[in-house]
Amino acid sequence: MVPPGVYMRNASCHFQMVLNEGFGSSPALRVCNSYWIRENPNLNSSQAVNQLLLGMASQISELEDSTVVEDLRDYWPGPGKFSRTDYVASSIQRGRDMGLPSYSQALQALGLMIPRNWSDLNPNVDPQVLEATAALYNQDLSRLELLPGGLLESHGDPGPLFSTIVLDQFVRLRDGDRYWFENSRNRLFSPEEIAEIRSTTLRDVLVAVTNVDPDTLQPNVFIWQNGAPCPQPQQLTTEDLPPCVPLTEIHYFEGSGPGFGITIVALCCLPLVSLLVSGVVAYFRGRERKKLQRKGKESVKKEAASDGVSAMEWPGPRERGYPVTIQLLPDRRLQVGPVLVHLQPGQIHVVDGRLSVLRTIQLRPPQQVNLILSSNHGRRALLLKIPKEYDLVLLFNSQEERGAFVQHLRGFCENWSLGLEVAHMSEYELFRKAVTKEQRERILEVFFRHLFAQVLDINQVDAGTLLLDSSQKVREALTCELSRAEFAESLGLKPQDMFVESMFSLADKDGNGYLSFREFLDVLVVFMKGSPEDKSRLMFTMYDLDGNGFLSKDEFFTMMRSFIEISNNCLTKTQLAEVVESMFRESGFQDKQELTWEDFHFMLRDHDSELRRTQLCVRGGGGGVGDIFKPNISSRVSFIARTSEERSCPQRVGLPASKAPELGGPGLKKRFGKKAGVPPPRLYTEALQEKMQRGFLAQKLQQYKRFVENYRRHIVCVAVFSAICAGLFVERAYYYAFASPPSGIAQTTFVGIILSRGTAASVSFM
Repeated sequence: MVPPGVYMRNASCHFQMVLNEGFGSSPALRVCNSYWIRENPNLNSSQAVNQLLLGMASQISELEDSTVVEDLRDYWPGPGKFSRTDYVASSIQRGRDMGLPSYSQALQALGLMIPRNWSDLNPNVDPQVLEATAALYNQDLSRLELLPGGLLESHGDPGPLFSTIVLDQFVRLRDGDRYWFENSRNRLFSPEEIAEIRSTTLRDVLVAVTNVDPDTLQPNVFIWQNGAPCPQPQQLTTEDLPPCVPLTEIHYFEGSGPGFGITIVALCCLPLVSLLVSGVVAYFRGRERKKLQRKGKESVKKEAASDGVSAMEWPGPRERGYPVTIQLLPDRRLQVGPVLVHLQPGQIHVVDGRLSVLRTIQLRPPQQVNLILSSNHGRRALLLKIPKEYDLVLLFNSQEERGAFVQHLRGFCENWSLGLEVAHMSEYELFRKAVTKEQRERILEVFFRHLFAQVLDINQVDAGTLLLDSSQKVREALTCELSRAEFAESLGLKPQDMFVESMFSLADKDGNGYLSFREFLDVLVVFMKGSPEDKSRLMFTMYDLDGNGFLSKDEFFTMMRSFIEISNNCLTKTQLAEVVESMFRESGFQDKQELTWEDFHFMLRDHDSELRRTQLCVRGGGGGVGDIFKPNISSRVSFIARTSEERSCPQRVGLPASKAPELGGPGLKKRFGKKAGVPPPRLYTEALQEKMQRGFLAQKLQQYKRFVENYRRHIVCVAVFSAICAGLFVERAYYYAFASPPSGIAQTTFVGIILSRGTAASVSFM
């Protein structure tokens, strides 16, 4: 039915010659080269479209039979990969995919007569075509498909099957459409309008649309009869038309091989390159780290002696040991690298590789130092038992290195008149006999529990004891003495703080460098149960450094500086001097250079209630009396008498406020004890005064500027994201509008394709 070409003529019955790319002119448009092609130079105006319609009205179509022109059979526009396809074959395959019935089943369903054999199908068909078709279906007529059977039964017009199907389809469309113009029940059209619609033909529509002379069209444009105006010059054949563009296969990967290969190689090499880069970075960082370590070792070696031995320190049974190096230095120091043991008169300072003090051990004549050596397992272990301290256990590489360290230690003890007793036992017994830091902390816990029980008049049962074998262990804990470092740790302060030095020196009545149970108890009782006078007298005595019974301005300045030091505040020396002068002036002592205790207590007269609540914060509980004796306590306790209104630590050792101006407030109030965290940095800014904009537009502009300043990061991110989306949209839209090959899309959907492709690219990026 479809011809190989289509004529074009004007209103004066002049048939136009059409232009073909690469072929010149031809009498008609070739279907295979024009269908589904959006860009056609012969159809670039509305007048050309009118000529196409007039040409189709004058052209006679092919017969409705089994013969199909090559434009549909071999040169129909194909799918994406191939430019051409077989339209008839694809229609048959599509019918199979959709499950269409066979030719015989369709005839039976529509109530038509079923042919008995192949010759009854259509006597006018070429017998060779029937034989080839029968052989294709294994001589089984029931297997003949719907589309080939409908084409074979046609005699030039649609056969019984296609005619029945088309008629049934149109009847269903009419009966199923409530808005059909012939439906009088919907009252859409009057009988006169229905009659007018019935009398309207396609010829009337073409005349109204194209503005051509009605005499140039036959009454029925679908049928051409003899005597009709503008007959066609001849029936078109493929010989009169340009050949169809042959099949071309589109290789989407063509030209992308090098880029794809480079991408694959890059992805495969990415882990190796990353590993190589990380290895190079690690190498250079390791080299820099080794340089820094060598510099650190050189700086330490400048302080240490050249001779030394290596060892391993054993911290406890449940802890891993770590390697150390022991050296005897010219100024009586032992380096345990990365720990350095500094031997000074009466002291052993344990410092790390950065020369920071980790531990200080008091050694004063006639103290006895016990040294226990292992007698088995290579004789490498050594236990250094120091009175009133936890032990130091060292494992050497060999017995010779241990012997060298013992000789260094003997010389140190002889130099400072210290007794040294050497014993031998097995390594297992040596480890059992060693008092580790963890065991020392458990002993100190019993020490503090019974100390609190004595001060607060709490029963021993409530105070609790450790799960030890006998009361002898408890008595041993109560007879132990605190070193300066342990005392500072119990207060949460540093051993070198001035307050710790003053308090420890005051409490250490016998001057042996340790605090006994009774010495600590005497100080604690004053802070727990003492009157304001007792507390102020204790503070006065603590900072009366020369012991002359007077507190000079320099000593008062030292007291103030210690308060500021332990409270983690920062005042310059000038500011602190101004505060001291202000306090003396407010108390009327501006002419005095020394204060008696009465003067000092008078200076604190306005802070009697603060002195009553001023107490020490000592390790052992959660912050109050009721929490002191809970088991497994390793936090800190504040000995504060709680009132009914206040159930927390209101303050520690307080300082009277001053009315002099200072940083942070109108009065100076410092506390003993270390704060829980690092104090936040103080920022000092200068306010800039700007002229207020009174105009409405100026205010809106200022508001907009503030908005941009506050959300500049968000604005930049949104702008970059929007720019990428807009770029993708413009690129895809431009491609499908101008750069894409012709795809035959109608002009009505062309804009929609551009918008949909552009937005799809943007959405896929999102």
